Amino acid sequence: MDTIIYTEADIALISLADMYLYVFRQDHSFQHILGDPRAKEIKESEIADRWQPTSVKPDDAWGLKGVGPMALASIHYWRHDIEFCYLDVGAHIGMTTIGRAIFYKRCGRDNRIFAFEPGNIFQLLQAAVEVNRVADLVMCVQAAVSDTSGSAQFYLTSGQSPASSLLADAVHRPEVTQSTPIMVNTITIDKFLTGSERSSGILAKIDTEGADFKVLDGMKETMSDRLCTLQIEFFPRLVDPYVDPLARLLELGRDFYLVDLGSSPHIQIASENRAIEEFVMRVRTLRPPVTDIFLIPKELPDAELLLARILRE
Repeated sequence: MDTIIYTEADIALISLADMYLYVFRQDHSFQHILGDPRAKEIKESEIADRWQPTSVKPDDAWGLKGVGPMALASIHYWRHDIEFCYLDVGAHIGMTTIGRAIFYKRCGRDNRIFAFEPGNIFQLLQAAVEVNRVADLVMCVQAAVSDTSGSAQFYLTSGQSPASSLLADAVHRPEVTQSTPIMVNTITIDKFLTGSERSSGILAKIDTEGADFKVLDGMKETMSDRLCTLQIEFFPRLVDPYVDPLARLLELGRDFYLVDLGSSPHIQIASENRAIEEFVMRVRTLRPPVTDIFLIPKELPDAELLLARILRE
């Protein structure tokens, strides 16, 4: 697998809220993260404990504003004694992975987390897992999750790492200034979970710059026999070349409640043809033309309760 090895001088350590993140200085993510008023660059000698295990009661967190859909889903699964693992597909430098792991530890839980990242920033993800004291929960996997297992061309945008993708169309956009094709390992969720310790539930955040439906195609068995609550990025223009987004959302709407997380407050997307067609058309007019969709399985116990709580955010 092609890769780039960073020197110590290339990497900045950022303190952000309760977590620490390593960022490549020449990546636009560096300035983007520093734009958060809570963020600051620090030295490793300044690392200190920022949180304590078992310091949060999940039932208390349920009632707080701004907890986030995936944290609420985690609490819902705990309340119903549903064992689950968490998948971060397109983990990047680990902001979501670290945040989720710290939340679980603060709630006194030990659900396993699998963070998938094929790009050359994988070493930054690994370093963040170690420095945040969550390596006992998190397993980092250097692979692109897709609809087939093997290898594939991956378009690496070294100065704009969040834009890296399995899709050529994802990097052939005016806002992406440079990309380099490399070969990476690919894996399906179905194959990855085969033989692993089974849990009856899966929570997954999927953010793969347009390849999200390929990820879903590679986890059909998982979705058919486990309770899967999912968050996907929906970018119609990138999806168009390989799938009909309207047809796929209609298909998903039969088994899941769909929530548009890009709206404030969040909005449920009705599963009827006209409602989904209007939603897809609206997303195409956004700038940028992308949103996130949260999917709650209708078979989840008290699914309507979780749906109502998320719609309050």
